Amino acid sequence: LDVEHKMQALSVDEMCLRSTERSMHAVIERTPPPNSARSGRSPNSLKLSRHQVALQESAKNEVVRQQDAERLNRAHSAKEDAAKMLREDNQKLMQRCDAIVLDATNKSEKRMQERVQETQSMRRRLEGELRETMTRIEHTKNTMSETKYQIKALEEPIDLTSSCASWRKQRATKEHIVDPVSTTLQEHRMTVLTHQQDLLSHHQNEKGHLKELQDRRERLKEDLRDKTASLHIDLNCLTHEAMRLNGKPATGLSEQKLSRAMRVDRAFVPGAVASAR
Repeated sequence: LDVEHKMQALSVDEMCLRSTERSMHAVIERTPPPNSARSGRSPNSLKLSRHQVALQESAKNEVVRQQDAERLNRAHSAKEDAAKMLREDNQKLMQRCDAIVLDATNKSEKRMQERVQETQSMRRRLEGELRETMTRIEHTKNTMSETKYQIKALEEPIDLTSSCASWRKQRATKEHIVDPVSTTLQEHRMTVLTHQQDLLSHHQNEKGHLKELQDRRERLKEDLRDKTASLHIDLNCLTHEAMRLNGKPATGLSEQKLSRAMRVDRAFVPGAVASAR
């Protein structure tokens, strides 16, 4: 490229020199020589003298042009050296940036995978607690049913003792005495009533315990939904990669990472993060 520039400059200079010589000859031919020249010199000598002057001027211009060309060449060489150093520095900087980006990407993916494992562990723990709570709820419901059956079963002895006492009051007035039968009936009735009150108290406690278990079940379900949504967000981050589309930054789905994410949770849908609420 530099040789082409120099050849172009040379052709321009030669063209300028030819034009200058033609113009100078035309002026000389139209300008009459001074009296001293007419009297003392021949036309051939005068033409030779003018040609020497033109050659000297051309040589002087050529020296100046070569000096300018050498100066420009040195300046251009210095700029090329500076550009080369800048290009090398930029290349090193790009390599360092690529290394930093790769290191940051590896660290991010490693931390995200650790986070996914932690979330999975918490999900399994919550699922285990939820199953245990459901089992306890069923056990409590069965216990409450048994307690209600026992309470219902005590109604018959209470009614029986009340009926016996009512029938015994129908005896003659002289027979209204405290005898062993009346005492036994009264003791039996009080015992049954005491057991009934105990069962009613247990039944109320069982209702409260069932309400606590049901509230705990709802909290566990809500926490499990939150953990699932968090897991899907992390899996979305892991399965998508940064890329450029039509010169603009964008994200793309990695099939290899998607297959690993599906092994973690088969219900995962890329790009679709369900609300935790």
